[in-house]
Amino acid sequence: EVIDQLHRTTDGWVAGLVLILESMKRGVEPQTIQKMAPQEIIDYFGNEFFNKTEKTIQDFLLKTALLPKITVNTAKQLTGLSNADSILSALCRDNYFTERHYSSEPVYQYHPLYREFLLTRSEEAFVPEELSSLKNQAARLLEKEGQIEVAISIYQDLENWESMAQLIRQQATSLQRQGRFGTLMAWLESLPQGFLEKDPWLLYWLGICRSQFDPFQSLPYYEKAFEGFKSRRDAVGIYLSLASLVNSIIFKYDNWSLLNHWIAELEKNMPHLKVFPSPRIELFYKTTLLSALFWGGISKPYLEEMAEKIFSLAEDTSDLNLKMQTLYTLLKFRLHAGDFEKADLIFKILQKLAQTRELSPFLKILAKDNETFYYRFLGKDEECLKAVAKGLELSLSTGIHRRDTIFFSNGIGSSLSLNDLGRAEKLLEEMASSLSETRGDVCNYHLWKSQVAQFKGNRDQALVDADQAQKLAFEIGFPYSKGVTHLRKAQVLRSLGNHLEGGKEITRALSISRKIGAKNLEFSSLLVEALLAFDQGDEPSGLLSLHEALTLGREKGYFSTNLYQPTANVRLCIKALEALIEVGYVQELIRRMNLRPEEAPLHLEHWPWPIKIFTLGRFELLIDNHPLPYSRKVQQKPLALLKALIALGGKEVREELIADILWPEADGDTSHMSFISTLHRLRSVLGQDKAFSFREGRLTLDETICWLDIRAFDKTLTQADKKWETKQTEEAVQLYQTAVALYKGPFLTGDPETVWAISLQERLKGKFLRAVNRMAYFYSNSGLWENARDCYQKALEIDDNIEDFYQNLMVCHQNLGQKSEGIAVYQRCRKTLSASLGIEPSAKTQALYNSLLTR
Repeated sequence: EVIDQLHRTTDGWVAGLVLILESMKRGVEPQTIQKMAPQEIIDYFGNEFFNKTEKTIQDFLLKTALLPKITVNTAKQLTGLSNADSILSALCRDNYFTERHYSSEPVYQYHPLYREFLLTRSEEAFVPEELSSLKNQAARLLEKEGQIEVAISIYQDLENWESMAQLIRQQATSLQRQGRFGTLMAWLESLPQGFLEKDPWLLYWLGICRSQFDPFQSLPYYEKAFEGFKSRRDAVGIYLSLASLVNSIIFKYDNWSLLNHWIAELEKNMPHLKVFPSPRIELFYKTTLLSALFWGGISKPYLEEMAEKIFSLAEDTSDLNLKMQTLYTLLKFRLHAGDFEKADLIFKILQKLAQTRELSPFLKILAKDNETFYYRFLGKDEECLKAVAKGLELSLSTGIHRRDTIFFSNGIGSSLSLNDLGRAEKLLEEMASSLSETRGDVCNYHLWKSQVAQFKGNRDQALVDADQAQKLAFEIGFPYSKGVTHLRKAQVLRSLGNHLEGGKEITRALSISRKIGAKNLEFSSLLVEALLAFDQGDEPSGLLSLHEALTLGREKGYFSTNLYQPTANVRLCIKALEALIEVGYVQELIRRMNLRPEEAPLHLEHWPWPIKIFTLGRFELLIDNHPLPYSRKVQQKPLALLKALIALGGKEVREELIADILWPEADGDTSHMSFISTLHRLRSVLGQDKAFSFREGRLTLDETICWLDIRAFDKTLTQADKKWETKQTEEAVQLYQTAVALYKGPFLTGDPETVWAISLQERLKGKFLRAVNRMAYFYSNSGLWENARDCYQKALEIDDNIEDFYQNLMVCHQNLGQKSEGIAVYQRCRKTLSASLGIEPSAKTQALYNSLLTR
């Protein structure tokens, strides 16, 4: 019952229990205590023990009770008693409601109930002025001992606003570095408004605190602080408040028009800042100016020099908060400028700093922001999504959601790049549910909503959201956002078939990107410009824009097109490889973006196939474009299986057919076990389990993973034959040229163990000769005798027993006026036919020869 009473009226039942136990040590009967009310208990112990002590000790107790924790030194200074150490020691020894703890020196503490009693008695023992003086003295002593929060609390009780403000000014920087913005803001907001308004430093620090939760809330405080500092001619205050104000506008991303006036203020001060008050202030100020000019799309000749100076200052500063925010700005500056070497160096430094234990919650979130932006920019989408997940977890656990829009945006972009529509939709839904009223955030939301809608094929909805995003971007006035919305709208209009309006939008996007130096935006805009040209059949213009885009992409190291349309990206890459534009870069772009065409572009040997197999004229395997050594005996049987599979068509080939070729003498069970074992070894040799599918006893070579020259040869010839048959002879000849270039010689030539492939060899050779003959026929009819001559020469290199080719080649030489070359062809024909077939040239061949002689 007593404990319950104490719990309701004091610091808790544990304190009550301890007090009872201490009282029992002194001989007080528990029955006596049980009969008392809570206030009577306090009075009883006070009268029982306090009144029995001498006056000096009473005075000592009343004064030191003002201190929650008491050291000997503070007790001496507050009481004026030189024997304070012996008094405290005796109180503790005699169980006088005093505890002693040890650190570097003894620290004493009165029991909470007893201290409450002493504080109550001090109100009676001292006149108000004396008590106020004692409390002020206690607060100053607490300041010296680092018990800042207790000192602040005393000043608040005394309404000693001046001392409290002075202490806040002293501690603000330290609290900022510790990330204790909530504590600092609570102190500042407890000051009277009138007192606060008169002190620009207090206004400045309140702006700093507000900016951690909503940058826009801080603007009025920074503006008032700036004006106050100007009236006082406080240079340090001017630089800090001005830079902080501009940063808040940038971070808020709601009204960019506000920035123009303050950029002018920043620049106005620059000529006078040859020597800053400190390197830290110089770093903060110049970083803000760089950020404002860069994001505002304002080009200045000193930007590069200033960026280098900022990096140097950032390396030297010990202020972790400032260092990380500076490097964050520099990272985005370098990435957008396309300077990836410097961006990579900055990112590595940031990654190392992110491991620092002292990071504030906001800096931890900022570190994840850095990661998502960097990975997304470089097209490292899996890494980006991991960083996004961790960043959102941090936002949830800390309650700081300032970077959520960035996390959602990069997460949606990476999901779409990986063709993961489900994850993109989930992130978009989460983005909608946590959306702030900031126009920049709403603009980004509609951009991504438009992108997802177009990805799903909902073009009308995509256009609605693109229009809404563009409207908001122009309200905000942020140049980069304007350019992005033009790019987005151009893509939607293209998908709707409105190429004229789409072209206008992309022209605007290119104009903005070039004006503000946003190379990544220019890169993506040029790609869309190329698509618009290809759509309208303007191949030369399309290839020109594509070449410009890919050259820029290679120079800047861009591996994310920001188109988020797999079919469009595949189309552009195929066009580039067909035209041999930036082949190496395009191959890496395909790998990074994990592009997978719906139909394998078998005609493109330069597509970055994981596996390439050459069988025409030789047998060679390339794994990721590197030759596979296969001379070891252990690899011969797996490679024989691969050759047999290819020879039998490569698709849905029955196990029994392969076994009959490789293990003709084995029974069913033995050949099956040999087949399974050899297939396992082949997969191991190639390092690609998915290169083969084996279902229901049938084996298939996956054409999206493995490029096969005879498959490309066959497919190209089939397309060419269709063109030829429909009288599209020019297009057919172009395809025949591609097919003929693939044919380097007979299938698996020179391999004595592949006699079973002879029929395929002959079939492929016949297709090759027919293609060459049709090409030569076209060239002859077009009067392109040199081209026709080359075709017939190529045909004779493959089969020199076909007399028609000799005849046609002689005609070519005749029309080219090459008499001696034509006669030499006849001589070769006669010798070859006699040696291989035992016959003489036909009358027609002889007549051609005679006509050459008479010329």
